[in-house]
Amino acid sequence: MANKFFMKKSWISVDMCIEDYYNSGTDYYKAKENLNWSPYSSIVGKEVKWERNTVEEIDEETYKNKVKKSNSKSIDDKKVSLKDCKE
Repeated sequence: MANKFFMKKSWISVDMCIEDYYNSGTDYYKAKENLNWSPYSSIVGKEVKWERNTVEEIDEETYKNKVKKSNSKSIDDKKVSLKDCKE
């Protein structure tokens, strides 16, 4: 039996509620404009608004190239941050 390889792509739109806490040295306007989360932030709610997935069969060489490319990226390139968010 021959091995089969698949690639799945997902597009997800999520609304998130994040609570963040600042010390008394931060004024209201500074906290309101600050887009970097503090170490005290936590996700308190998530709601998936839209999701779409595709799955396609790929050959072994494509699979190996995709895995190699994925493993060569740094962890910072694989995570989502506020820099990726659009208003």
